Amino acid sequence: MKNPIAEYLDWRRTKFDVGCMFARLIASRPASFGQAVEVLPSNSNGRQLAQALDGRVSALIADPEVVAAALLMPQLESLEELAKALLALNDLPNWSLSYRALNHPDAGELVAVAINRLIPAQQGAMIPSEALVLGPFNPFPPTRYAEQ
Repeated sequence: MKNPIAEYLDWRRTKFDVGCMFARLIASRPASFGQAVEVLPSNSNGRQLAQALDGRVSALIADPEVVAAALLMPQLESLEELAKALLALNDLPNWSLSYRALNHPDAGELVAVAINRLIPAQQGAMIPSEALVLGPFNPFPPTRYAEQ
């Protein structure tokens, strides 16, 4: 069995229906493009996982060598665990969540959640950077569905 980082990079290189060609190019040599790929220890407590995620993201933002990051959480086994952690981010500084109702022809009524983290820009300004969440959860659209 491969390690989670090797599995992620192999998946990004070979799956053509998820994300974009840019992501596949970065996955070919993440360090060359300034992408950090790490496994984040997960915890079933949503608030603790949100704090761990926030701490790691803050450290990556502060690293001048990092321009993008993929944080893997292979221990998460349910959409409920993921949702608890992501919703808890809204209570932390620099994070914001927004919601939009969706009506899927097959799945029915769904909610899309946009997750943003303010990051420093030029001259001290803070700008939002959207987090992209992928996972092996059936309600996710094909472009965000990640196989296990």
